Amino acid sequence: MLLKWSQIIDNRMYYRRSKTGADISVKLLVPAAKIIDYYKNNSLETDYVFPILLHNNLSNNQIENRKKK
Repeated sequence: MLLKWSQIIDNRMYYRRSKTGADISVKLLVPAAKIIDYYKNNSLETDYVFPILLHNNLSNNQIENRKKK
């Protein structure tokens, strides 16, 4: 839900695990890359990859509410 376009670089996904704080890099396999391409071509002009968080400047409470929904 919180994945941002800036975390997708050269067919890899970079993120930090919330529980451990470890930095993770994952190569996108073809099926995952196709999904990312779909959302890139149908983007809602936000920083987020998936259309769950529809605005860039949401508060923590708004993010939690969207997560629950």
